[in-house]
Amino acid sequence: MFNKSEIIRLESFNILAFYQLMSEIKIIMKTKIIFVFYFFCNSIFAQQIIFEYSQKINRPSDDLNLKYQLIMEDDKSLAKVKDIKDITQIENHTDFDFGGINDSVVSYVYKNQDFPRFVRISEEKIFKSYSENQMFVSTPDNFKENHKVIKDSLDIFKWEFLEDVNDTIILNFHCKKAKTRFRGRDYVAYYSNEIANFGGPWKFDGLPGFIVKIYSIDGFIDINPISIKINPNYVSIIKNPFENKKFIWFKDLKNVILNEEREHFKRAKSANPYLTSYKKSAGLKTIEDLGLNYERKYE
Repeated sequence: MFNKSEIIRLESFNILAFYQLMSEIKIIMKTKIIFVFYFFCNSIFAQQIIFEYSQKINRPSDDLNLKYQLIMEDDKSLAKVKDIKDITQIENHTDFDFGGINDSVVSYVYKNQDFPRFVRISEEKIFKSYSENQMFVSTPDNFKENHKVIKDSLDIFKWEFLEDVNDTIILNFHCKKAKTRFRGRDYVAYYSNEIANFGGPWKFDGLPGFIVKIYSIDGFIDINPISIKINPNYVSIIKNPFENKKFIWFKDLKNVILNEEREHFKRAKSANPYLTSYKKSAGLKTIEDLGLNYERKYE
């Protein structure tokens, strides 16, 4: 048994040791602590958030305005395209016909046969695990009618807070403003801690509040909220759809794509002996810059 003075010394030692440990952790893992803190705060007030939003991608030939539903519960969230068969999500949808569906990817074919092209709408899914600081994103494969699963960390954004005199009101929530540069583009985001202490559409995350609106300065992507519902009493429905599935780390994605292009050329050359070269055009046509912003030629 400890006497009173020994207990006081022990408590003092434990408090001092605790603060020393937290100081060291803060230096080594500052961003991860923030995520854990946000997760802890949200866990105290457990709730389910159902967030519906539009994600407009502006490309010269096939502008898309996809409609997503995001569900967030405790330490995880899952977002996906609501209806891949909704052709109205293509900007000039009257110029397209249904082409086919395979592995949750719908193809729409341009009606004008003089300009053969097609648009694909994929059942893209984004799963985030805040307690594990990781996310998985499914994206259409360029050479196959299926999906790649890309794994990434959640703490990949460096935000700069923007001071406004008054908060911006979005869907009756007071929102603050921040900006960041992320993989080739500059973004402005609006977030609210009246909804949650973290979370957001697509990969966007890492602010001290839920991101309800975000757009890129160059106009390539624009995400706008449609509705937000907060359910304090709910039955959990989220599961990781990518559990035990093969994935690619984002940092390895560039090399994977280059290897696929080489293999694609080899197969095409085997089928057509007269094919002597294959060119892949440059251009930042994806949300993230993969480091493939140059014309590639295979011979």
